[in-house]
Amino acid sequence: MNGSNTRAATDAAFVRAGLNIRPAHEVASNNLPLIGSMIAAGLGVSALPRSALSFLGQPSLVGRPLQKPVMSRRIGILHLADRSQSASVREFCQYLEDVINE
Repeated sequence: MNGSNTRAATDAAFVRAGLNIRPAHEVASNNLPLIGSMIAAGLGVSALPRSALSFLGQPSLVGRPLQKPVMSRRIGILHLADRSQSASVREFCQYLEDVINE
């Protein structure tokens, strides 16, 4: 999928789990409303980050967590390089690190 690492991450997770998955048909798109419309029309399913569900534009769709394979994504915190971080930003970053490391 151009512009997205979801397909690569999905394929890698299936390989790690020892599963050989071969889609009968694949539509590669970064257009979330299009993906949502196709799923709502009964044309398939999609593996997407949970955060994408609200952007599909289809309130009738539900997300289900993948039990196997387990997938994860690396995320980061962005800020302006030439601006110092406020105390509240530093505390928020520390909180996120603490939650992640639990």
